[in-house]
Amino acid sequence: MSHYLRILCHSEQPMTRKAIGEFIHEGYFFPVAPRFDPDPNDPIAVHPDWERLEVHPPGNTHPIIFHRATHAVLASSLDEITQTLRDADLESSHSALIRRIQSSRQLITVEVEPTHMTDDAWEMLDATEAHVARTCDGVVFVSGEGIYDSALQPLCTLKSV
Repeated sequence: MSHYLRILCHSEQPMTRKAIGEFIHEGYFFPVAPRFDPDPNDPIAVHPDWERLEVHPPGNTHPIIFHRATHAVLASSLDEITQTLRDADLESSHSALIRRIQSSRQLITVEVEPTHMTDDAWEMLDATEAHVARTCDGVVFVSGEGIYDSALQPLCTLKSV
């Protein structure tokens, strides 16, 4: 079953598929380079408006998929995350964080199959999430867990409701 991690970016600076692919490639996370779809060197990989990037790490049976949200999906996701925080009684204690989330300009969602991830793939995923969050002034929302800063340190932990 897929698990989704959401990087909520405050900056409007586009994060291209090329930039993500180059970060992963230059990180030397794997003994053999992963396959990308599209390839970071493909001219379409630099386009700022994109929807999907697949990373096929060696040893993983499923790709790690990065999705860049449309404005409609961004608005819906921000509402959903805000409601999740309210339902967890975090509205008053984390009001500044909620305002920051509500003012996000971009959303990059990462889809993974946790039971099919190698240790190297998890390391790559953590580093890439942090890189995107740092580059785009973002935070990472993990359903059922909490919200993390660009160093993947917890900003807020979700309580069981």
